[in-house]
Amino acid sequence: MKSTDTLYLIGPGSSISDFSPEQLGDNPTLTFSGTLDWFYENNIYPTYWCFIDPYTVIVLLHSILSSPEKTKWANGLKDHTTLLYNHFQGTSEFYEEGLTTSQGLRWCVDEFGGKIFPSFKTLFKEAKSLHTKVVIEDYSLLFGDLGCPLIKHYDKSQNSDKFTSYVLPLVIYYFSNLKHIFSIGFGDYNYPRAYTTNSAGYEGFLKSYNILGSLVKEVLEKKKIDITFINRDSHYINLENV
Repeated sequence: MKSTDTLYLIGPGSSISDFSPEQLGDNPTLTFSGTLDWFYENNIYPTYWCFIDPYTVIVLLHSILSSPEKTKWANGLKDHTTLLYNHFQGTSEFYEEGLTTSQGLRWCVDEFGGKIFPSFKTLFKEAKSLHTKVVIEDYSLLFGDLGCPLIKHYDKSQNSDKFTSYVLPLVIYYFSNLKHIFSIGFGDYNYPRAYTTNSAGYEGFLKSYNILGSLVKEVLEKKKIDITFINRDSHYINLENV
């Protein structure tokens, strides 16, 4: 568990395109999934990187290897960036917990878990495994040292909103003294993701947030954690304390 009272969350939404890294100051940053292009363009590095879908790692590796300049920049992850990942990544437990990847179970275990992920972890300064429990619409694990919750829905067909089901629970669990969260690039559902034309999954995320939003807001309030959305039109703006 890490001690810091202020953290910047950098998401994949379009609002990061107009965000200046100077606004970060000396504060630590955590970025999720496919947001490293913004860091590369600004020649800086995130303090932490996290993901949930194993195939995200393949996409990142392809991006890193797409040019000598990107590969050279990526070498700096070894000096600056810590990987945070769920303990069951690359194992059959990932599927047994109801999580999936488009590449299938055998690829997840044999290729990703057996070959790709062990090598991938060496690209980072540190790779920290977080003991994770998949739970159904329940954040109570965050009120004891019982593991990092990953939230799913009672309706198994409902895709989970990654910000409230994965990113915020991970952040609240790992940064035990957190008091201030600043977020950019999350909740930009009126536009495609930055550096892409991809808006896939938005409808499901919005439905998921309608269920999870009030639950995670209660956690933030009880733990006295303030969250501020730099992108003021974020769909998550009502998580702010007013």
